[in-house]
Amino acid sequence: MKAVIATACWGANYIDVLAKYSAASLLAPGNLVRASERHEITWQLVGQKDGHRQFRATPAFRQIEKICDIDFVTFEDAGIKNGKVPHGFDNNKYTFLSMLQNCSMRRAIGHDVIMFNYADCIWADGSFSNSLDLMEDDDTDALLSFGAPVDEAAGKKALEIFRIRSKAGEPIEINSRDASRLIAKNLHREARLRFWEAEDFTNTPSYLLWEVPGQGLIVRCCHQTIIALRVKPDDEVYSRGITSGSLDGNYSATVTEKWPYRVVRSSDQVALFSLFDTDGNSKSPPDVTREHALKRLLLNVAQSQRRLLFQPILLKYDDTDARIWSERLEVSRTVIDKFLVGEIEGALRPNQQRVGDTNRFIGKTAGYLSFYGCRLIEAVAHSVFAGVIKTILGPHGCRAMRKFLGCLLNYSIISIQTETKLESGGAMTRFIKYLRLLFGLKRTTT
Repeated sequence: MKAVIATACWGANYIDVLAKYSAASLLAPGNLVRASERHEITWQLVGQKDGHRQFRATPAFRQIEKICDIDFVTFEDAGIKNGKVPHGFDNNKYTFLSMLQNCSMRRAIGHDVIMFNYADCIWADGSFSNSLDLMEDDDTDALLSFGAPVDEAAGKKALEIFRIRSKAGEPIEINSRDASRLIAKNLHREARLRFWEAEDFTNTPSYLLWEVPGQGLIVRCCHQTIIALRVKPDDEVYSRGITSGSLDGNYSATVTEKWPYRVVRSSDQVALFSLFDTDGNSKSPPDVTREHALKRLLLNVAQSQRRLLFQPILLKYDDTDARIWSERLEVSRTVIDKFLVGEIEGALRPNQQRVGDTNRFIGKTAGYLSFYGCRLIEAVAHSVFAGVIKTILGPHGCRAMRKFLGCLLNYSIISIQTETKLESGGAMTRFIKYLRLLFGLKRTTT
């Protein structure tokens, strides 16, 4: 197959992480080297010219260029001005990243598969080539799994043990069992808030964790990492790209609804993680229980993403105790059954069965409102009119509007399901999200 590795990276710090850690992990013998023996690979690096020069000067680059072709794509090539490049941790960064990934998807036309590699992504030895081999299955158009967030400082320190300095490019050679052990030991504090049985819990539980003592972790995840996609330029899902949100958020919902996909459920086959750093804190306030947080999230994600929770992903650093794995899997499945089979379906069904004709009318109306309203509101939010609105409302008015819309988003009846192809956990929810974007007055590039 002809495959593209898509990596968007900007800023000296991220280029350094890319070269020293992500690229070094791909230089493990079971990754790029093995994959290049069976497949034709191009690494596409989207970034700034300074960043490209910085990457070219690294030992990792000098070794990688011997293994595969490298396509340097500048922001100017992608139609982006340097003045619009975001800095720091905010939603603009992820919107910008999605735009760069769309650019990579367009440039991948003519290849068979596009693989997504982030600057801070670490691949266990063999995981990259295994992922590409799985895409040879004609019944798999998308490959998904879970990229665990590891604390950046702790992860870098732990990875040095696996760096082979005597080899060209100084590769990091870590097998899947050692990678899973590293993940379990060095999870980022935000990831630790996703343990269902922990005292503190997150307000945004897009994935849940259960510990298997002495053996590994069980992950149930509705926002999964898209590892690879089939390049299908004539398919609307591919040609439109990421229209909102992120690759692993909104776009994964569309892909898992429309395309045949495969979830890699064992770290023995594919193990990957990110070196994660953020100042954010998603800990739930005292008056929000874990049950309430999970129910709220599940009502806001697409049905196709809710279904992903029924496919547990096992991060195994030991599998000698089959009994405890079975017991812990049952514990995690009981939680998912309670919410997805019990409370969530119970919340949706009464509204769907209330009064046939009336409910169909409301559903279609909400659907059309979502479809056309979202596009209008999004266009205004991304235009110069956002500044005019800010001037008219003033700072106090904007804050009041955001607060009001936030209440609507969290407490509106989002169980009205549209009978069009617009379902995303409630058509009204999507519409309100775009209204919040407008009154947030954060101009982004699309």
